[in-house]
Amino acid sequence: MAPVTKPKRQRRAHFIKEWREHLGLKQDEAAARIGVTQSKISRIENGTTPYDQDFLEEAADAYGTTAAALLTGIPGRADDITSKFNQLNNKERDQILDLIDFLLSKKS
Repeated sequence: MAPVTKPKRQRRAHFIKEWREHLGLKQDEAAARIGVTQSKISRIENGTTPYDQDFLEEAADAYGTTAAALLTGIPGRADDITSKFNQLNNKERDQILDLIDFLLSKKS
C-alpha cells in the first residue's frame, strides 16, 4: 500500500518581523537576545521554518511583549484597535467583524 501524503499545512501569519523592526533591531541583534542564530530568525520571519512555543516565549521576552502579540498584533496598533473595538456595542462589533470577513474574502 502506498503511503498517504499529508497536505502541506499553511502556516499561520505572524508579526515577529514587525515587532523586531518596531524595536529597531537587526536580525543578528534579535538573535542574540533570543538565543538563536540569525539564520533561524530569517527563516522564521520568511515562513520557511515554523516557529515553536519556546521560540515565541523567548522572542516575546526579548521584545518586551507577549507571545500572543507576536501572533496577532502589529506593534503600536494592536492596543488602539482593541481599545476602540471594546467601546462598541454588540451590533457594531458584529458589523466590524462582517466587514473584516468580507475584506479577507476579497484577498483570496
